[in-house]
Amino acid sequence: YEPITVPHRLQSSDPQLPQCLKNYDELALSDEFSKTSFACAICFDSLKGSQCIRLSCSHVFCRPCLQTYWSSGIITGSLEQVSCADPACVKGRREISEEDVLRIVTEKEYLRWKWLKTKRAIEKGTSQK
Repeated sequence: YEPITVPHRLQSSDPQLPQCLKNYDELALSDEFSKTSFACAICFDSLKGSQCIRLSCSHVFCRPCLQTYWSSGIITGSLEQVSCADPACVKGRREISEEDVLRIVTEKEYLRWKWLKTKRAIEKGTSQK
């Protein structure tokens, strides 16, 4: 292990130390991700993390593929397509997080996605009565 040098002269009892260490850890993980190569499960290309996105489920895709895939689903009204494209998540019907959607699609597409989700929930509610 390499020693961690804290950029401030903080004492172990300083209340800023935990946040400083957390920020350092996040920066180190982000740097490592951007330098690592990942295989996109959509196009199968191997790209550096700086060209990819990691979803909350931890699966990684290249940003252009996921953007095209989700945008197409939103335009056609296919909410099932706006999800993680990894087979494990597809099989488990895992819902995608709102934060993930916000990071990928345009604001206009995001608003349509929210509208489609609301519409689907209302339709499910009236069909069960």
